[in-house]
Amino acid sequence: MRRTIRYAAVILGILGLTVAGVAAWVLLNGLPTYPVEPNATRVDVTPARVSRGRDLVTMMCASCHLDSATRTLSGKRMVDAPPEFGVIYAPNITRHAERGIGRWSDGDVLRLLRTGIRPDGRYVPPYMPKLPRAADEDLAAIVAYLRSDDPLVAPTETAPPTSTPGFLTKALARLVWSPLPYPEALLTAPDDSAPLARGRYLANDLLDCYGCHSADFKTVDVLHPERSAGFYQGGNRLRDADGQDVVSANLTPDAQTGIGDWSEDAFVRALTRGQRPDGTTTRYPMLPYAALSDADARAIHAYLRTLAPVTAPRPAVTTVPPLATSTGQQVYRDRGCASCHGDRGNGVYDIRHALAKYTSDESLAAFIRNPGAAVPRITMPVFDGVVADSDMSALVTYLRSLRVAAPPGGTRPAPQE
Repeated sequence: MRRTIRYAAVILGILGLTVAGVAAWVLLNGLPTYPVEPNATRVDVTPARVSRGRDLVTMMCASCHLDSATRTLSGKRMVDAPPEFGVIYAPNITRHAERGIGRWSDGDVLRLLRTGIRPDGRYVPPYMPKLPRAADEDLAAIVAYLRSDDPLVAPTETAPPTSTPGFLTKALARLVWSPLPYPEALLTAPDDSAPLARGRYLANDLLDCYGCHSADFKTVDVLHPERSAGFYQGGNRLRDADGQDVVSANLTPDAQTGIGDWSEDAFVRALTRGQRPDGTTTRYPMLPYAALSDADARAIHAYLRTLAPVTAPRPAVTTVPPLATSTGQQVYRDRGCASCHGDRGNGVYDIRHALAKYTSDESLAAFIRNPGAAVPRITMPVFDGVVADSDMSALVTYLRSLRVAAPPGGTRPAPQE
């Protein structure tokens, strides 16, 4: 008996030392690097590709890389990243030669988008979505746009600090995650003549909808989306601009907990304008896909209707914000503005300095009601019919107070934790 106990103690001791050794190895070595496979692909920059690329970058990249202070894709702190991933900064992807990607080749950009490997071999964890199944033409459009003279990608010297990945990110990157394979054959996207196939392509292969709307980022299967735990059943815990938990929605055609009773028009309105059938607006990190065509939105709806309906109620999230100091602040919170802009306007999208362009209360109210009329493709819900006229004046007054409260000289403090 004593011998058995001694053997068990030795085995447990060895296991403990092994675990401690692996943990120390992960901490000391950080994220892995990999050999860089040459990629001589060159992308022809055409007006059609730049236009398509701008739409794709607006929908897929801007929410993380757009800095409200520089008004370019110069990068910023990802305050909505799950805390266990560490302190994450989206990098500068403007055409700046040193701070951005101005010296990257077209093949370098494509390799990163496909596999997650930077030109220096460093691995980028899955908090940046990878696109191993996206059509070559769509990726060429993204590259063409990043090479264009559009103001969003103008060379910007400002760059955020280097990310500090957490232990979990380092461990998963060393033990579970790995670079994705680069396609060996040309990939094409289904067109409008095959709406179901196009909807599946858009939702799974390009826009990465399943990533948020499955059970957990850590169990997403990028190469085989349908194998992801809780595929489109929601429940994934994300964070808004103030660090509050947000649980993703069930997008299966379940009538009680999913979108089973949503009409096609209602789905298109929610996806492209941010207005849900119940009269509320979508809230960050779910932003309207204003650059998405109605035909593509309908294709996504058609694909989601083919999924098996699953009853999966969204878990309740309890948040207790500080008491509102004004009616306008309460409207601002109730209508979901704080989920994107933060309670004081300096959240994921810092709006305090942008308010200066709307010199009258009437012009600011008009922008809130229909932001796309002033800024095409803007990723902001349409509040026409959502904010009552009686509340709009109070909301505008509160927004004006945010601008007055901004620091002098245009300096933007760090985003709220």
